[in-house]
Amino acid sequence: MLSYKMSKALQLELMISESKIDAIMGDISQGGLMMLTQYDLPIDSKLSLTCTMVNEAALYEDDKMKIFEMEGLVRSNRQIKYNEFKIGVEFSNLSQEHQKFLAQFVDKT
Repeated sequence: MLSYKMSKALQLELMISESKIDAIMGDISQGGLMMLTQYDLPIDSKLSLTCTMVNEAALYEDDKMKIFEMEGLVRSNRQIKYNEFKIGVEFSNLSQEHQKFLAQFVDKT
């Protein structure tokens, strides 16, 4: 499975147990993403994520930007500094539209 390492930080907004959490996306694939956050999230935590992604390589203007609202599960958590965690998230219940956009984003960027 291809993945894409983000060249610029992409802000994420997460909801976990009705608490809003900010994070920065480090890379993304069709199956999930890696993010950095100051929160120590337990493995198997369910997350609701929102982010805006831009794919300049898309052929049609409507396909260039998508606001993603998706669900995921924490699959890995590694502390990299004091109060900084590298979290691996596996997507769940991705719509076909979002799967298609991610496939094009990862493949073309």
